[in-house]
Amino acid sequence: MFTDLIKKRRSVRSYSDKPIARETLQAIVDAVFHAPTAKNLNDVELFIVEGKEKLEELSTFRKNYAGHIARGQAAIAVLSDTEASPGNNRQDACIAATYILLQAADLGLGACWTNVNSAFDENDQPATIKLHKILGVPDKYNIETVISLGYPLNEPKPKVPRDMEGKVHWGKME
Repeated sequence: MFTDLIKKRRSVRSYSDKPIARETLQAIVDAVFHAPTAKNLNDVELFIVEGKEKLEELSTFRKNYAGHIARGQAAIAVLSDTEASPGNNRQDACIAATYILLQAADLGLGACWTNVNSAFDENDQPATIKLHKILGVPDKYNIETVISLGYPLNEPKPKVPRDMEGKVHWGKME
């Protein structure tokens, strides 16, 4: 049930050494291409990274908060094509990333979103510049997020829902 899935999904940053089968990664990819998009312009692409050496390098694209990428068994960079859909590419990529997170949880994997857009590398340059170089991605793509994947090292604690007080407005804001 969807409600159970959204309550189960957590940001996981510590992973076991158990490899992820190619079929499992393919199931995540398949889910992404069922996600809704604005105008159906097919502007989202995925860059899948496997292998400890490449994951280690990928984890250096920003100066902090990306170490979990090196601990994972795989990572998926979510790209948006700025030429295919200049007005909607970022929203489409965020929807795709959400599908990755949910499908990973449904398959028993842990996953964690890593922000790219407002991050900086160790030289205080925009992290997206270094990330484009690491992955060899052309400039026409925004790299919206990098999501680490792996089997959780420990069972994640249940999520405590955020406080909705003052955040939900029924028909008007007061």
